[in-house]
Amino acid sequence: MVDISARQRIMEAIEAGSTTLDLSSNQLTTLPPEIGQLSRLQTLDLMDNQLTTLPPEITQLSQLQRLYLRSNQLTALPPEIAQLSQLQTLYLSANQLTTLPPEIAQLSQLQRLYLSSNQLTTLPPEITQLSQLQKLDLSDNQLTTLPPEIAQFSQLQRLFLSYNQLTTLPPEIGQLSQLQTLYLRANQLTTLPPEIAQLSQLQTLYLSSNQLTTLPPEIGQLSRLQKLDLRDNQLTTLPPEIIQLQELNTLYLFDNEALSIPPEILGAAARRTGSAIYDKPAVPAEILAYYFRLQEEKSRPLHEAKILIVGEGAVGKTSLVNRMVHNQFDADEAKTDGIAIQDWQVRTLKRTEGETLHLHVWDFGGQEIMHATHQFFLTRRSLYLLVVEARKGDDGTQLVHWLRIIQSFGDDSPVLVVVNKTEGNNAPDLDETRLRLNHPSIRGFFPTSCRDGTGIDELRAAIRRELASLEHVYTPLPGGYFEIKQRLEARTEEADFVEVEEYRVLAAQHGIEDAAEQKRLLRFLHDLGSVLHFDDPEGTFRLDEMKILNPEWVTAGVYKILNNLELMQKQGILKREHLGRILSTKEGYTQKTRLFILGMMRKFELCFDFREGGGSVLVTQLLPRNEPDTRWPETDCLEFEVHYGYLPPGLMPRFIVRSQDHLTQHPTYWRSGVLLQIGENHALVRRDATQGYLYIAVNGSHRGRRAALATVRNILRGIHQTIPGIDVQEKVPLPNDPGFAVDYDHLLRLESKGTPTYWPEGAEDEYSVQKLLDGIEAPEDRARNQGNLIINYGMVDMHKKEFHNRGVAIQGDGTQLRDLSVQQVYREGNELNLKALRDELAQLRKAIVAKAEEPEDYQELASLAAAEKAAALGDQSGTWKHLKKLGRLSLDTARQIGIELTAALLASGLGT
Repeated sequence: MVDISARQRIMEAIEAGSTTLDLSSNQLTTLPPEIGQLSRLQTLDLMDNQLTTLPPEITQLSQLQRLYLRSNQLTALPPEIAQLSQLQTLYLSANQLTTLPPEIAQLSQLQRLYLSSNQLTTLPPEITQLSQLQKLDLSDNQLTTLPPEIAQFSQLQRLFLSYNQLTTLPPEIGQLSQLQTLYLRANQLTTLPPEIAQLSQLQTLYLSSNQLTTLPPEIGQLSRLQKLDLRDNQLTTLPPEIIQLQELNTLYLFDNEALSIPPEILGAAARRTGSAIYDKPAVPAEILAYYFRLQEEKSRPLHEAKILIVGEGAVGKTSLVNRMVHNQFDADEAKTDGIAIQDWQVRTLKRTEGETLHLHVWDFGGQEIMHATHQFFLTRRSLYLLVVEARKGDDGTQLVHWLRIIQSFGDDSPVLVVVNKTEGNNAPDLDETRLRLNHPSIRGFFPTSCRDGTGIDELRAAIRRELASLEHVYTPLPGGYFEIKQRLEARTEEADFVEVEEYRVLAAQHGIEDAAEQKRLLRFLHDLGSVLHFDDPEGTFRLDEMKILNPEWVTAGVYKILNNLELMQKQGILKREHLGRILSTKEGYTQKTRLFILGMMRKFELCFDFREGGGSVLVTQLLPRNEPDTRWPETDCLEFEVHYGYLPPGLMPRFIVRSQDHLTQHPTYWRSGVLLQIGENHALVRRDATQGYLYIAVNGSHRGRRAALATVRNILRGIHQTIPGIDVQEKVPLPNDPGFAVDYDHLLRLESKGTPTYWPEGAEDEYSVQKLLDGIEAPEDRARNQGNLIINYGMVDMHKKEFHNRGVAIQGDGTQLRDLSVQQVYREGNELNLKALRDELAQLRKAIVAKAEEPEDYQELASLAAAEKAAALGDQSGTWKHLKKLGRLSLDTARQIGIELTAALLASGLGT
């Protein structure tokens, strides 16, 4: 079918003598013959149509330089295409081509040829006659071999061969003397030819998701190589010659288990920061230095792990530890104040003869006052036991609360749910199926009774099983690392804390002189629980000046302050002389160590100094619970709400700390709220714990209300960025419908679509979208804020003039914006079944392959392929693991092609 408007546009272009014509996305099945009359045409865009053939008349476009035919239904190219003698760029991706005509070789001026996502099994030998070709994209086809004639591409700079079925590379590939970029992801390569060393201009080499077991020593001759991606292979060794790659600045070695390189050494793999997803490997020289140190020194497995026992108060966590570790039970067991750490020797599932693991068991106090501080000690690469009490009849609410906390700070660490106190026919009543589906980190549910020992053996067996699957427990480490670990643990037992400089001297004495390697070893020991050192660039708190701490000493000091009765009675006002009574000299505290612990509390945003000085601080966790009379007016206020999937108990006290510069002259605050003065305006911020949201209201000068609200929102966003995976949704209360609030992001989408009014379900009135938004943020501020996101995080596809970033997608001149509501689709994402997910992943991968041009695009394709494979195998946890690595390109593309996968990607990738 020929679209009438398409013919009309062609005629207009003929009349105007146009050099460019865009007929993309018009559902065209044929082109009108008049196309041949565009004698001056240089660019023709026919992407995203339904074309099955090209008309003969197209060969009359003697001046054509760029032809875009991506995403059509072409099964063959007419031989006459050779007559387009001036053609420089030809896009044929995402069609159904099975062969190419030999005549394609006559396009002597062709520089860029895109053939990804077709069904090519071979290439015609003649194609190598394209002597001017600089970029060739053959990704996502069915190629099993490359012709030796490939060597004739003497000008080729970028070659894309990912997602084919290549088992070998011809030696002639080494003759591509100008090649700078080579993509070979997701093939079946087991070796690389030595001739690859001849690629003297090569800067980027992607080999992830193959079957490589070794690399040729000649790889060290790639003197200009800057980026090498070897993820997801089967490498068992690295050649020493790889150290010769002096220009190498990026090295991906994740998912090569046989190399035995810990994650702390490799760097951050798909780590979340706010809503951004990225891979950030360590410096290549440091990775390689560790690997070859491991080869040279006598190594041994760590055989240590960290178990964290968490849950509400009085559910029997301490009794559980005593029953598991010592097989003892005390009905009058005292509650845990703070954190208690015990050591436990456990025989794991047999890996080597007589293998025993040394476990650090952290028992966390359950009092609410302590929940906000738990996050400082919840670490990755740990095993979590989440304890609930059977007879309390928990419907899962508390469980979900804790599971989200664990996910935020423990990443994908496994979780065993212990349903305690099941004696006396107290049967647990939990929807285990739904909890497992929504939280893949759950490895099982275990009814126990510490009183009579019921279920304890089964729990111990599960612990042993999970420990066997924690690979880092068995990763070989250099002998020097163990010497440092043992010496450091002994020092912190003696001195409670150790200066970083002393640690550096100790490390240097054992052969670790590089500062970056010293930091990574500390990160490893922190995650293990041997010491505390809050200096993780990917973590919540970056405290570079912090000392290396004895865990029990520092937690005991913090919790002594938080649990002090006199301090509670003084509503959190801590004076210097009072600090000396809480942390007394008799208990070994000195003036220096007291001030150190207080400084640590400041860093963790547990307190702040009063303006008037004098050494007094306010511990916001200990503010009174009751809301004072704020005399806040009930009408004529700018209102806003921030809703949470779960509202962290320490969020409001931390907000008070961060907003201390905006406190009123006579401060008004309580544990769940505060009154602020921002310019000429006052702002009330109050936590509604029962509804799970923060209520914000601003009064005073109408001129400054939006700016005051922006200040509050910015403070909150700063806190949100320190809580990975937090589920946040901003809402606008409706002025004429008390109790109703609409999603702010949804209003932005309505505005972008030009929808003037909105009638929320259940509301009494219809509302102007623009007026609701303008009450929160001026139109020019909205446009500017979204534009700033583009500048900071975005990428630009100049051909389609679409701007994409990690938070929004903006089209045209940047004033119209479209956004995806993470929170709105989160539950939908969890409902997707793996079969549907697999099909959608395949569809999404094909769509991205069609547009992929840059390295970042192919990184996403690797994750998509891995997720698709896991879904096909029914591996839900594996599927979500790889989905977490996807970024904005996948989200945007999923939405554009209209598949429900968007929900799943948002739920996993953006951390909801």
